[in-house]
Amino acid sequence: MGLQGKLAEIRAAGGTLLAVSSDPIPRAQDIVREEGLGFPVLSDPELKVIRAYGVEHEGKGIALPSTFVVARSGRITFRYVGTRPWDRPMAERIVEELGRSTR
Repeated sequence: MGLQGKLAEIRAAGGTLLAVSSDPIPRAQDIVREEGLGFPVLSDPELKVIRAYGVEHEGKGIALPSTFVVARSGRITFRYVGTRPWDRPMAERIVEELGRSTR
């Protein structure tokens, strides 16, 4: 089950889910609509946030598949950076890490 399927559980744990894409705003909005996502996809075509988090796929103009859990304090409590588009942690692991970050 993907993150969309865990959205209620993420929210119940006090989390907020969002994605960051290197696509322009219209394409990011299309992604939300086409995929029926219940969370926002933010647009970062200049790669500012992607570079700040150190997840730029060098020379490709996109981010590596990356997942972060950020505590309310702003501290990153979980970081996963994949090497391929499908290389992502299981949604259950992210929910587990979210629970740890709110303790």
